[in-house]
Amino acid sequence: MVREKVHNWIFNESDENSNSGKAEAKPSTKNSGDTAGTPPGGPDDDSGEPERKVRKPGQSGKEAANDIPSWAKGESPYVGENGKQFARKLLDNKYGAGNWKTGPGTEYNQLVKFADRAFMDPPGK
Repeated sequence: MVREKVHNWIFNESDENSNSGKAEAKPSTKNSGDTAGTPPGGPDDDSGEPERKVRKPGQSGKEAANDIPSWAKGESPYVGENGKQFARKLLDNKYGAGNWKTGPGTEYNQLVKFADRAFMDPPGK
């Protein structure tokens, strides 16, 4: 049951209108000039969200300090944002302004190290 739901979600099918188990083809936007399929933060992004930093390639877990809280996985700092700003932003959003601890082993320090060590500005910036 779960596997079927995941399959339907991946192939954008619903339980009511699945046509013999095959997913419908989505229209291609490659040559149409439409940027609806591009992720936010790209070079042609007009959404107003600043561009994000990219991961440094070839780092081990220790080098990248990627032992971060599970709720912060998938987050990345903006270009021009340092580790302290990144950590404050995430912790303020989760716990409220200033309602979190700093010091060795805290979520704050883990996030600061992660942002400072594991990310770099995108190439060409």
